Amino acid sequence: RALMELKQCSAAAAKELMQQCEEQQLTTQQFYGLLQAWLPNRTLVDKTPSYALDLEILRRAERDFTGTRYLHLRRHPYAMIRSFEEARLEQVFFRHQHHFSQRQLAELVWLVSQQNILQFLATVPAERQYQVHFEELVKKPETVLRGVCEFLGLAYESEMAAPYQSQTKRMVDGIHPLSKMLGDVKFHQHST
Repeated sequence: RALMELKQCSAAAAKELMQQCEEQQLTTQQFYGLLQAWLPNRTLVDKTPSYALDLEILRRAERDFTGTRYLHLRRHPYAMIRSFEEARLEQVFFRHQHHFSQRQLAELVWLVSQQNILQFLATVPAERQYQVHFEELVKKPETVLRGVCEFLGLAYESEMAAPYQSQTKRMVDGIHPLSKMLGDVKFHQHST
């Protein structure tokens, strides 16, 4: 979806471009460099919650990229577990064989993610990490987002605090007209 947006192309053309990158055996570092090169006057920000399930992925980000800054999004476990259950994230987020109930899996995802994040961040200089509390973000989006932007060295844009407006410009759709986005599966259930 990011390639479609950056190159203003169809899903088929984006898949072909991705295939070319794979055939060139680009590393993650090289591929992100390519994406950044296609973003003149903008900064690539990766927001992938599943990285927290694998401590080695977090460590690799620190090895492969210089001066990386980390946002630690914290959320109360009850809210995260309830959201995980409502969105049925076990169907898309964690597809390995297991014997846990949906609720147990949600709690384990939260627990392991937090343990990995805290263990990883203990090795990162404090000036390169920033905590955001989800509940505070929802209550005071502009204040929290201004802090995030200051930390990341990005200009604050008022549209950041209004994620449900101008959705056609926000990549909140799938790669095909009838497909859904792979991000926040409950995004379209909200208006503010």
